[in-house]
Amino acid sequence: MNSKINSTIAALFLSVTMLPAPSFADSASDAMVTETATAFPTRLYLSKAGIALSAFPSHPNLTRTLNVTRTAGNAPVSWAASSNQPWLKVTASGTTSGMLTLQANIKGLNKDQLYLATITVSTAANSEFADTQSLPVSLWIGSQSPANVDFKRTVTALATNPVLPYVYVSGGGSTVDVYNVYTAKLVASFPQIAATVGALTVSGDGQFLFAADYTNYRIVKLNAVNGTKLSQFNIGQKIGPGFSMVYARPFGVPAIYPAGGKIFSVETNTPLTSTPLTQEFIAVTPNGQNMYSVDLGISPGSLTGYKVTDNGGTLKVASFGSSSISGENCQDLAVSDNGAHVYPACGYPYEFDVYSGKTLLQVQTLPAAPYPNNAEIDTEGRFVGGIDGIYETYDAFLYGQNGYSISKVATMPDQYANGQNGNMLVVSGDTSRVISATSPVFSNPIILFRNLQ
Repeated sequence: MNSKINSTIAALFLSVTMLPAPSFADSASDAMVTETATAFPTRLYLSKAGIALSAFPSHPNLTRTLNVTRTAGNAPVSWAASSNQPWLKVTASGTTSGMLTLQANIKGLNKDQLYLATITVSTAANSEFADTQSLPVSLWIGSQSPANVDFKRTVTALATNPVLPYVYVSGGGSTVDVYNVYTAKLVASFPQIAATVGALTVSGDGQFLFAADYTNYRIVKLNAVNGTKLSQFNIGQKIGPGFSMVYARPFGVPAIYPAGGKIFSVETNTPLTSTPLTQEFIAVTPNGQNMYSVDLGISPGSLTGYKVTDNGGTLKVASFGSSSISGENCQDLAVSDNGAHVYPACGYPYEFDVYSGKTLLQVQTLPAAPYPNNAEIDTEGRFVGGIDGIYETYDAFLYGQNGYSISKVATMPDQYANGQNGNMLVVSGDTSRVISATSPVFSNPIILFRNLQ
């Protein structure tokens, strides 16, 4: 198997969005956060950093709407938007705090092919500030709806690309494998990433894959298309199973939030905070300004909230409260895009309890079954909860932010007696597929590719 994804796709995607690659060095580990830096420059902020669209006979997903705001200040600023591909139409203009809608037209396009486009959004001339943001968009047109697929393999970490139709899989060794989310076929292998590859996450624009190195206690940043190592961030302390990290864009700055480590700038590979984050399992809003943590495996659990603020060009993280929760033996945590709802996935009670992101008090109860252990927010802002559902009919549940049930995902025969591993469920960028895995403690561990709706 070639270690790189299709070169045509790579060339198209990289020509659209790739930033200059920094040298592969440990400079971030020794860099100092200065207190005299100026505030982050004001930028346009798109509520999504990348978009994945798809069209299947049973499930077309050809339109998305996102917010265009500014990272600081409130005065309206005019913007203009354009698409570089004729099949993708976009709102031509607007003002900050307004909406940008994109719509794909598949007429005349080939099926079973990936199409790529870029939307460019720029401030109008003579605006209060000048900025241009690029939004990568992908479109997959399937000739038939994807089939539910499972096969035997060890899985210790999963992450989906929010733009490209790929899921990255670690089995705890030195290699990351890349599968097509629709076909479940292996499309690439990235070898020698680290001696022991742990947690994985992907940047919101689909450019970068971040892999935790459990041997050397650092995070390796890779090109998400071809697996090239770009840089690494030292955590400064031991990391291993249960470690979490999140990609976010605080004040428009792409950053990685590693539990137990300092927040790092993805662009400069330097720390944005002077002190490490909590070692508890974390979830962060896409704008990076709200963070939550939960302690894993404790009964009863506790939930803590944090505000992340601009500290003169660096970030300040401060807890605003902590609350005991009804959940016991928590395994995962998610937060809605706007920070309104926080979702710990805890083994007991057999439900998904939802907490206010402001007060940390319970505000919803979402029905489930024994034993909740996965929590995700898909790219449409909906909650996807998973359970370790041994002998259960369904083991993944899709809910809207209003708490209404949208769909349930049936278990597959091969996993019926093996359940689903904790913090081991992810959703494809177009929200059509859910990928999960059984625990590697079983003699025949399984990875599963299923339709979410």
